Order: sequence, then C-alpha cells, then structure tokens
Amino acid sequence: MKQSARSRDEIRSYTDVQLVDIAKASPGCSEVEWFKWQPRVWLASTAHRMMSIAAQGAYRNLLDRAWIESDCGLPTDHSELAILAGISNEKWSEISRSVINEFINVGGRLYSKRLLQCRAEVAMKSQSCRESVEERWRKERELTKTDTNVLRKHANVIRREKPSLSLSESLSESLSEKKEGSGEKGHKPQFVKPTIEEVKAYCTERKNGISAQAFIDHYESNGWMIGKNKMKSWQAAVRTWEHNQHEKNPGQKIGQVIGDRGEVLIYGKRRTDF
Repeated sequence: MKQSARSRDEIRSYTDVQLVDIAKASPGCSEVEWFKWQPRVWLASTAHRMMSIAAQGAYRNLLDRAWIESDCGLPTDHSELAILAGISNEKWSEISRSVINEFINVGGRLYSKRLLQCRAEVAMKSQSCRESVEERWRKERELTKTDTNVLRKHANVIRREKPSLSLSESLSESLSEKKEGSGEKGHKPQFVKPTIEEVKAYCTERKNGISAQAFIDHYESNGWMIGKNKMKSWQAAVRTWEHNQHEKNPGQKIGQVIGDRGEVLIYGKRRTDF
C-alpha cells in the first residue's frame, strides 16, 4: 500500500512532457481495457459545473478515444475532434472551448493530464509485474541448474561404482533413484515396455551385438517376465543377455551378432541366408 502511494506521489511530480514521454514509451498499455475514473473528484470539479450535458458526453468520449491511442493523445483539428466526440461540427463549435480546456497541448497533440497520470501508473505496475516475473523465472532457472548439477554428480558416483554403465545409463538410474526417494512410502515406479528403437540404440551404445528384434520378441512372448517376476528394468535385462552371450561365446568380438546355433550373423542374418 505504501509502495502504491509513493508511486502516485512520484507520478504527480512529473512534468507534462515527462508524462507524455512515458505514454509514448509504453504503447502496450493502450491494450488495458480500463482507466481510473474518480466520480467524487469529477462531480466536485469546476469543469463539471461549467460543462453542459452535451459537453460532458463529448469529453468522456474523447477520454475513451485518447486512452486507446498508443500515445494517449488526440489531434488538435476541430473537425477530427468533433468526429471522435460523436457530435456535429455545429454542436462542437458551441461546446469545444469548455471541453478543450480540460486538455493540454504537448507537441501538437492534446492530452488529458489525469489520463496521462493513469497511463503512467499502469506502466509502472506493468514494469513491476515484469520484474517480479523475471525474478521468479531467474530463481527457477537457478534451481533447475542446481538440480542438474547434483544429478550429474550423483551419476558420476554411480559410474564409479558400476564402471560398465554408460553416462546415459547412470543418469537414468540416478533420476530413477531420485524419483523413488521423493515418492510416497511403498510406491514403486511402473515398468514401461521399450520400443525396438530404444533397444537398438542401447545395444549400439554398448556395442554388445544383441539383436533388438530378438530381445523384443522374446519378452513379448512371455509377458515381459523375468522368471516368475515382472520385469523392472529392460536395460538390466539387456546387460544380462550380454553377459550370458559372452559366456556362451567367449570368442565373440564386439559388434558381432551371434545366432542361436553359435554362428556369426551378418546384419542379423545367417551367412546361408544370402
């Protein structure tokens, strides 16, 4: 509340030129669908007592027109003002003096000082909101950056404990552990079946020569079970295949695919298939 009062006092101290400069520097404020109108101040003013009903209506129309202008101003041409006020030229000539007295001329444009002060107040509030939002976004970015750094440190610890894991695997396990630790007691992450592309990419990364299609087909046929238990980690299952394959075929070179009869396959096909 004190901040708003200080802002209003500061705005009242601005010169006419300063207020016009603020209005010109904040054209987006013209999109605001309202401006402050003080009935008690208006009804007690000399301008209200001096204006006819027609003049009061024209004045209010001109205020509305000025507010939606990017600079909050109006032209000085009387014919244009009559059109904007919504009255005839003859009627305008009768009431124009009392209406125009409520505006100031700055740089060849007519401005309402009250309207300029209202525009400046909106502009200052908008700036304050922008700064508040930007500060919140800055804090969120810092938190995200901190979380990422902590996650990478945790992943490096896992890699040291499990040297066979790649960076992507250790990051995945680190993230999984973090989710499990932050979840409710007893909650277990749900297993999601991998796509053949994911298995291919993982096998390629590990250079283990395992056929992704064979892996998918095998576990699709048994309902993604490991013995009598549901699979929890397909990456761990791939590593188990890799270990078993190495034991069965100790002479297999990295990148070779071994068939079910122990022969080397070329692009997943037996030599006799060509």
